[in-house]
Amino acid sequence: MKLPKGVQIRGRAYIAYVTSPTGKPIRKAIGVVGCVGRKELVRLRADLEKQVRDGMYPPAPAPEPATEVPSLTCLDLWTAYKKECETREVTPRMDRLKLAWKHLEPVFGSRPASAVRPIEIADYIATRRTAGIAAATCNREVAILKAAFRHGARLEMVERIPMFPKKLKEAKPRQGFVEESQYRVLTNNAGELWLRTFLALGFNFGWRKSEMLGLRVRNVNLLEDWIALENSKNGEGRRVKLTAEIKTLLAACITGKKSNDFVLTRPSGSRVAQPRKDWYHLCHVSGLGKLDEDGSYEGLQMHDLRRSGVRRMRRQGISETVAMKISGHKTASVFKRYDITDERDLEQAAKLLEPSRQVSQTESENRHETVTSNFAEQADTRKSLT
Repeated sequence: MKLPKGVQIRGRAYIAYVTSPTGKPIRKAIGVVGCVGRKELVRLRADLEKQVRDGMYPPAPAPEPATEVPSLTCLDLWTAYKKECETREVTPRMDRLKLAWKHLEPVFGSRPASAVRPIEIADYIATRRTAGIAAATCNREVAILKAAFRHGARLEMVERIPMFPKKLKEAKPRQGFVEESQYRVLTNNAGELWLRTFLALGFNFGWRKSEMLGLRVRNVNLLEDWIALENSKNGEGRRVKLTAEIKTLLAACITGKKSNDFVLTRPSGSRVAQPRKDWYHLCHVSGLGKLDEDGSYEGLQMHDLRRSGVRRMRRQGISETVAMKISGHKTASVFKRYDITDERDLEQAAKLLEPSRQVSQTESENRHETVTSNFAEQADTRKSLT
């Protein structure tokens, strides 16, 4: 077969030769020898020449098939934020964070972070409020979602943070505390050793729940009657002298345990991680709380023990500085919020003031009579001299 102009054979291939507008020769394989006829070779070379003339050669590379990039979800932001909290060892707050995310996840968990809008956050708050959830709880939950977004922005996981609604107006801080008589009722109904010890530590020392649940055997020194907290919410440890009641309870709690074991454990030996249901049941059977069949509860709260501890220490005459060292309060302003004053305190103050008021009135009347008689004597003396 006679080859058309501009086509040659190289090995087993037909090579077409054309010249670019700049004079540069271009070569391209256009077929296999013995498989392509002369007319087809002419056509293929003409196509190549046209591509070169129109500036379409070499052809643009075919675009790679688009790979779908998975959308970053709010769950990814929460996972990164939780990891950060664990790295910074903010363990006292982790239970609270996880509880809040438990309610946030069904709504925002699978939602793309870039698609979250302020109206969705506002709808979440409205739904929670309709369900009877307190404004403070809604604020804490939304704050955790906001913290996850902010942490994601610091890590450049997201480019924007949605505008979060203003905080709801919260109720005044709780003023509840446990009376001495109520404490005795609670201790009588506390059937398990760990719960009895939990009550004693909270009522006497005003410790936080996380501090009591995190106690380990190595923190207790029964020989010298000391108990030491290694870490607390404010990041500082502290030592407290044991009372006779607490020493007896702790001795029973740590019997047979190793140094690294937790002090407060259930009869099965497992750590007490979340005593909320135990507390609700205890207050219910003690007549200090109401627990409905649907799980809703109203009555004394575990944190009331902390207020009770602070209030009790101050009523026993312990100075504010020493009481703060025992309870672990870092600032006097927060400590004073826990030193609750009720009507009986005011009545007692009035009784203390009453005797001194009477004494002061009597002394004032005596001083008045003395001064009056002195003036009368001086007047008589002047009259006798004249």
